[in-house]
Amino acid sequence: MSELLQRYFRSGETHFQSGCKASFLQILYHMTRRFQASEVLRSEFVQRRQQADRLARLFEYVRINYAERITVDQAMKLVHMSQSQFMKVFKKVSGMTFVAHVTRVRVNHALRLLRETDLTIAEIAAKTGFPDQSYFDRRFKQAFGKSPRQYRSDLTKRTPAVEGTGGHRRQRAAAGKNYFGDDAAEPVPADRLAQRF
Repeated sequence: MSELLQRYFRSGETHFQSGCKASFLQILYHMTRRFQASEVLRSEFVQRRQQADRLARLFEYVRINYAERITVDQAMKLVHMSQSQFMKVFKKVSGMTFVAHVTRVRVNHALRLLRETDLTIAEIAAKTGFPDQSYFDRRFKQAFGKSPRQYRSDLTKRTPAVEGTGGHRRQRAAAGKNYFGDDAAEPVPADRLAQRF
């Protein structure tokens, strides 16, 4: 820009107009390159935002219906995508596979039940959508570094039982709510959930 101004004000120079035009074209070239890069970033942002909005219905469905059997086919139909598109978009938006996301939601609800109830570990596994206790134990240990039994045992050692609850396992929910900061909700059928969005 300063070069353009210098050339413009040097009117005594014989080819000052050509120099100004050249400098002006150079400025336009640099501005175009910057705006193109900016437009590409904006375009990517808009595309990711649209993908996230499209998946919002699915995230809500999983949050509410985590205890039910949820398949990849159900998820694809809920968001109206092909399998390959769904797998790619879901991983890009969430940073994990769909199965890993469902497992994460279930394990976090199980953690809350371990803290706040005296349900057996098998009952918790069933209530949170795990097909059997051994699979639940493996996923819980993978997520938290200890088995559900060890977690509950450690919790009992650290926190005194709440009086009047009728069970030594019912503990004060010292750590608060689940990973997502919410309580378990009533399951909502996929078709009714789709009507909300």
